[in-house]
Amino acid sequence: MSCLSHFGLRERPFEGNTNVRFFYVSQGHGEALARLRYLVRDRNMGIGVLTGEIGSGKTITRNVLEKMLDTAAFRVISLESSNLPFVHLLAEFIRQLEGHPPDLTGLTKYELLFRFRKLVLDRVHLKGRHLAVFLDEVQQMHPRTLDELKNLTNLSGGGENLLTMILVGQPEFRDVLNAMPQLDQRVSLRFHLNFLAGDEVGRYIEHRLRMAGRRSADPVFEPEAMDLVYRESQGIPRLVNRICKLSLDQAYSLQAGAVSGDVVAGIIDDLHLQKGDCREVSRRKWHSSVQ
Repeated sequence: MSCLSHFGLRERPFEGNTNVRFFYVSQGHGEALARLRYLVRDRNMGIGVLTGEIGSGKTITRNVLEKMLDTAAFRVISLESSNLPFVHLLAEFIRQLEGHPPDLTGLTKYELLFRFRKLVLDRVHLKGRHLAVFLDEVQQMHPRTLDELKNLTNLSGGGENLLTMILVGQPEFRDVLNAMPQLDQRVSLRFHLNFLAGDEVGRYIEHRLRMAGRRSADPVFEPEAMDLVYRESQGIPRLVNRICKLSLDQAYSLQAGAVSGDVVAGIIDDLHLQKGDCREVSRRKWHSSVQ
């Protein structure tokens, strides 16, 4: 019997956190999604910004929004990593709009901009659609590139803006914005994504288990295990996934019917040891919590 069948699952529930089927609508993630959706559907708000710590769920939130947009009303350009010169970004925009690698050899920046604008007009605007551009990891971008991207929001046709841009990045991007008033003033909506609250972590874990095929009402993670996952991860979804994945595998190797606090504590201790921390921090926390 495999680990999946042992726990009544069809697929692994904690394999990363960017699969939109596993998106959990926490208070923060739900609000971020609603605000960004409003921004894009308005069509005239220019730029929106989503920031959050590493592993907070920015990318999956962006992916969910992309999937929610009606393809009859919107065309999407999306980059996982945006640390490129402006002309390279333009080339990628053109590639995604044309649907195949374009021959851009020898074209000047002006010619690239002209081609991009013509594509947006002909293949998006004149078909009644709006262009939504999603750029991730924007904290890595050069200020000059950001300034040039900002100018793309000036593109218009028939009195309407041709595109909306969503910039997604880590918290330090807020400092970049503060240092660039010409860009900051173009941002119509901004949202900072916080971690999961204590009472959300258990629901997050249960949600991912259900999405992976769990139908039994019996808990896979005991309450003490969930409490320990939260205290170690501080509600960071990526860390929750990592701890839960290893704990689930360990519980299966022990042929346990559920993941106990002791199993999670052992996993956390091992993770600390891998980082060079020889103290059994999690076990000490666990024992103190049950005394």
